Amino acid sequence: TDSRVELSVDVARTPALSDVQRERALERLVHRLVDGVVTVVASEHRSQLRNREAATATLVALLDEALRP
Repeated sequence: TDSRVELSVDVARTPALSDVQRERALERLVHRLVDGVVTVVASEHRSQLRNREAATATLVALLDEALRP
């Protein structure tokens, strides 16, 4: 079975970000966005749960870096 995990966040439309945060993230993640959506893939582990945790950690780190002033 495939344990690959793909997580996506619609940065352009999420209500979780303020307008300032959204603009900052869109500007800094421009090379990773497709139609305003950033996607992270994890497949390094045999367990889907471990891949989900890895993808979540990667996505959190990516957004954290993009949102820093």
